[in-house]
Amino acid sequence: MSSGADADEWNDPGTLGESRPLNRLAVAGLVLSTLVAIVGLFALPTLRANGLSFGQAFWALVALEFFAAVGVAVSVLRLRVRGDDDGNDPRADE
Repeated sequence: MSSGADADEWNDPGTLGESRPLNRLAVAGLVLSTLVAIVGLFALPTLRANGLSFGQAFWALVALEFFAAVGVAVSVLRLRVRGDDDGNDPRADE
């Protein structure tokens, strides 16, 4: 069993629960990459109807889904704005 003091540390907003602001560009990239990935899931019949063979349509969508996955990964890695210990954005001085 943990003591009550340990539980209070988890709920204190000044310690572990404190979060940094979101990077708006990363959020936009995450949303856009997710939408591209969702559209790509249903695009195979459309590409086939426009004259592409199954192989051509499949590999085009594999490439599209790969870039969407990379976009999601990069957006998630850059989701939180980095700042110094005082909460200031170091890029604001530039």
